[in-house]
Order: sequence, then structure tokens, then C-alpha cells
Amino acid sequence: MSDRKDLFNRAKESRKEEKENQANRGNFSFDDIFYTALSQKEYRVLRLLGNPIDARGNDPFSPQIVMRADIVADDGKKMKINFPSKKDDGDWILWKILDKVLAYKWDKTLNEGKGGRVYLNASKSPELFAKMDHNNLPPVKYMGKELPAQGWTPKSVVLWNVIDRERMEWHKENKSTLLLSKNVNVGDNGVAYYDFGVPYGVYTKIFDDVVSYAGDWEDYDILFKRLNSDPWYKCFHAVDDKKKFAEEMKDVKGTLEFADRPLTEEEKSWKRFDIDKYSQVSSYTKLLKRLKKTIQAVDAIYNTNFLEELEAGAAKEEEERKKAKAEGKESSEDSEETSTEETSSAPAESKPESRPARRSEAVETAPDWVGLEGLGFKGIVKMTAEEKAMVVSYTDGKFKFKDGVKLFACDDSSCQFPSPQDFHCCPKCGKDF
Repeated sequence: MSDRKDLFNRAKESRKEEKENQANRGNFSFDDIFYTALSQKEYRVLRLLGNPIDARGNDPFSPQIVMRADIVADDGKKMKINFPSKKDDGDWILWKILDKVLAYKWDKTLNEGKGGRVYLNASKSPELFAKMDHNNLPPVKYMGKELPAQGWTPKSVVLWNVIDRERMEWHKENKSTLLLSKNVNVGDNGVAYYDFGVPYGVYTKIFDDVVSYAGDWEDYDILFKRLNSDPWYKCFHAVDDKKKFAEEMKDVKGTLEFADRPLTEEEKSWKRFDIDKYSQVSSYTKLLKRLKKTIQAVDAIYNTNFLEELEAGAAKEEEERKKAKAEGKESSEDSEETSTEETSSAPAESKPESRPARRSEAVETAPDWVGLEGLGFKGIVKMTAEEKAMVVSYTDGKFKFKDGVKLFACDDSSCQFPSPQDFHCCPKCGKDF
């Protein structure tokens, strides 16, 4: 038995055990990175890379779970915090603070017998509770419902190196893989803002629906799509399941010619993102700098010493940095210290630097064609490479074309999107000229 086959067999057994444990618990609720995003409109054709999470070992390029929360800091701005696994380090300071402020008991009579949490300290300090429960933010609208905004409790996301068959030209030009993202939003300046990784449910969905019978995901392509209702994601083997999902294959975005072909030597040589650099647990120094006042309030209300513990941890980190500097070693301080906290944005057409952590800045660049498709630009898929090369940028709903290009409005009176006379279709509505 090959090493990789044995590795995937062990991972499948681990996933089977995880599912059995979930069944035994019953219904219980508990920066510059370059992405390709899942879509609700079409299936993405992806080749997944690396070892299973349970068997990643010391491979920094294999998929990894990151516990991440967007927290509103003392200055009112959001900061991105990476938590350690609670199972591995439940004594980490923010876990202990959340356990104190958001302490609860489970009431199985709530929610029509489905059960729910009854928070024990919600009335002790309503303002502090609201800050940690939902960041003191109003509910968010999703699928016609109002849902509580995310608070300080982190969500499990997976960072994953992939090859996107629709982006083969990009891969070959940049000699790099991409990271998989749940979603992308394109700002008025044409810059694509990607979600950080994909939910852990994406990983388990792939394991349960494909890997459980097909084995090593580096040997075949997978088709993957977001749904607008439960189960939220759908995936299948790009070769073995073609007949089973023949009708849905019409919605495939990307070529299937490589679906059952082994990775080429060229593909194996492409740079992969060092996921360990983006999954490091946030430093106490960072927490002290941005959350000191909030933690002081926790101490005052609950008669705790969290600030003293945080300051001691930050002082220890400073000593470690000084020691590392004296020895000429690179500091292990978390890689997001120098990045903007508001969002992780990166134009997908830029060349990647997968290893050093660089500052993530929103700059005007060539449009993110995949993201624009998600905004309803129906003609993008029809445009030729020559036509796309005529577009300089996308800003405020409009394309900026190369100097000297004469523009004409779309023939469709309900569209009238301007484009060059040489274009064979409208980028916006997709009408053929």
C-alpha cells in the first residue's frame, strides 16, 4: 500500500470516528492572500492539494483549521484574531474570558424542543455581554432572516491550496496555487475582497461525499458549488459522478479535460501558500494593544486578573523577540501584526508572494473577472483574452478602457453598458453584437 493511500485511509477512519462522536452528542450547538472563491451559480472545477488535516504533520502547505474571530477592538475597529484549538489550549486567555462572560447552561425545552443556551451573566453587565456575544452590532440579514452578528467566539475555517481549472492561465503565469475561499465581494474600485478560507463543513462535505470512496484528492478534480439553503454545499467527483449529475454538469465553470489526470510536473512545481504563516495564534502583544480597556472592564466586573496575565504574556513575548533578534533569528510574532485589520483583500490577478507576510492594501488593479461574474456581468464568460486586455480597471460599476478606445452603448435599451466597437458581446448583459 502506498504511503499516500495509507495516509488517506487513516484520515477516513478519523472522519468516521468524528461523525460517530457527533451522533453520540446529539443535536448540540457549539492579507495578502490570493484566492479563488466558490460560487452559487456554477460548479468550480478544483484539484485539492496537500495531505488531510489529521495527517498534515509538519507540512505547512497542507490544509489547516484556523479558529478565527472578527472582534471589534477598543478603538471601534475590527481586528482579526486567530485562536488556538480549545481542545489543545483551553487555558488561552480569550477562551477563559469568553467562558466567564458567556457562561451558559443548556435548556433542552427551548426552540420547540431543539434546545438552546441560557446565558448566566447576560444581566451582570449587559454592555460587556453584548460586546462579546455579538460585537455590539445590529443583526445581519441573511436569506430573509435576521441573524445575530458574530461576536468574539471564533469560527472554524480551513485554509487550502487548490488549482482552479478555470484559472489555469493565471496559475501558469504566476507559477502558484490559489487558496480556496467561501465567497468574494468586489468593491466599487474593482478590488476583490475574499472571505478568509472556507468553513470546516466544506472539508467534511468533501470527505463524506467524495474522498470516502475515491481516496486521495490529488488524483482527480472535484466539482464544488455553494447552495442557498441546507446543506449549503454540493460536491462530486468530476469523472466518476458525471452520469449521476449529467444535468448539473451544464453549470460547470472550467475545463474538465484534466479531471482524472495526475498532477503534472509543472503543477507539482508551483508555489503553494505557507498556511502556517496565516494560521499562527494571535499574540498577547496584539491583544494587549487593542483590547486592554475591554479586559480591564472584565476584571472590574468579575474580580479577575486577566489584564495582569495578559501583560505578563506580552512581556514574555517581548523577551523572546529580543532574544531572537540577538541571535539573528526571525521573530515568531504572529504574521498579522503588520497587516491591516479591517479586511484581507487581494486582487486575484496580482502575482502572489506566498511565503512572506506582506501588507494587504486595497489598490485599483485589473478587474477580478471571477468576482464580476458574481455581480451579474453575464458577458464576462464570453469575452476573449484580447477584449479583457483592453480593460484597465473597474470602478464604480464602470470599466476604464485603454486610452483612445471609442465606446458604444449596448444595443439593449435596458442595459446600455459602454464597450469598444470591436467587442463581440456586452460585458454586462452578455448580448452578442
